[in-house]
Amino acid sequence: MAVTGLWPRLGALVASIPASIPASIAQAMLAGVLVALCLMPVKGLASHPWQVAPILLTWLVVIVAAPRWAIPAAFGATVVVVCFLAVRGDGLHGPCLLYLTLTAPQLSWAAIAGIALPLYVVTMAAQNVPGVAIMSSFGYHVPWRATMGVTGLGSILAAPLGGHAVNLT
Repeated sequence: MAVTGLWPRLGALVASIPASIPASIAQAMLAGVLVALCLMPVKGLASHPWQVAPILLTWLVVIVAAPRWAIPAAFGATVVVVCFLAVRGDGLHGPCLLYLTLTAPQLSWAAIAGIALPLYVVTMAAQNVPGVAIMSSFGYHVPWRATMGVTGLGSILAAPLGGHAVNLT
């Protein structure tokens, strides 16, 4: 991402893509990305109904009664479900509390070809380009090179913590 912001030719090439996409196509691209995320609770409910139903029901009830607290309440219900499963089953495996592990990025040609380049293409095609196209359809001109520079810097800062790409979504 940072290279896209720093290299004028690459930035111009990628910036020309959203401008050529009709708004309806951009919205469909964004919907394609989001629909999978939105269907995850339904898939979880189908595969693990007794674990997911209490969480979804908590969220549904609280979103009607106190919308601001729906997500924290669902998180609390998740903690209760996980504790119940740990007590009922053979306990938790691994550490109970999260901990931070710094990961030093290692640069190799295999990593660039097998990980970095595919993630770049997916991030551009599935998140950045549709996001810019949607904003353009509402008349907002995204300063592409500056935006890619900032998201690239964010990606560099997130890499030691396990993040792979900061993007416009």
